[in-house]
Amino acid sequence: MAEWMTVRSLGLTALFGGLALSADVCADDVLTLYFNERPPFNSTDPSGKVSGLTATPAVAALRRAAIPFRWEATPLARQFALIERGDTYACAVGLYRNPQRELVGKLSAPLYRDRGMVAIARAGLGLQDGASFAELLRNRRLRMLYKTGLTYGSSVSRLIQQTPPVVEMVSVETPVMVQMIRAERADWMLAAEEEADYLIAQAGVPPASVTVVHFRDLPGGETRHLFCTRAVPDALLERINAALADAARTTTGERP
Repeated sequence: MAEWMTVRSLGLTALFGGLALSADVCADDVLTLYFNERPPFNSTDPSGKVSGLTATPAVAALRRAAIPFRWEATPLARQFALIERGDTYACAVGLYRNPQRELVGKLSAPLYRDRGMVAIARAGLGLQDGASFAELLRNRRLRMLYKTGLTYGSSVSRLIQQTPPVVEMVSVETPVMVQMIRAERADWMLAAEEEADYLIAQAGVPPASVTVVHFRDLPGGETRHLFCTRAVPDALLERINAALADAARTTTGERP
């Protein structure tokens, strides 16, 4: 049984994992996992293997459930469009649950629970660690950089809707947003605590030019899931969820 087999599809590297494909398994029987490079949640090593805080538990669950799968690197906006269209046998890896997604697709049990959201802010603002998120939202002198189509989890999104900040909408990649903060095109942005340092490093800005701010009044981090199309059978999702539950029961001291 091969551990990994690398193939080329539409110019993207796809990896078949968990099970070797026998001659009687057609491509339609292989679950496609959409992902984008987002360390530490999903990342590809030099050998082409995808792993991370959400990728690794997804792989473990699919192997445990004996479900063949392949990886397909796909921009986030494209992932949403494909899931909403609903005619592919596929899941996006590591997305938050929210009511809109529940209407157009299916979500698995949790893969991982975030530590929480932090701000990446211009150092010149003088924001202190442990600042109030509610006060930051009310500050009309500061501009929040917000990526179109991105969600920060139901709890944080609800707070933003209740007290809308001054917002600059963008569609660029997240490291470019950090560069925009440093260039004073906006004042602050949100990021998962786990990826803040990586985003700053990827942006290539001097670490002293931006500040990572933890908030004293934000709820705990939310869970990340497989977000699957309607073409994925409920029975298959139940197998995945059972495998995730088994892993959670047998893993000591770690959250799914």
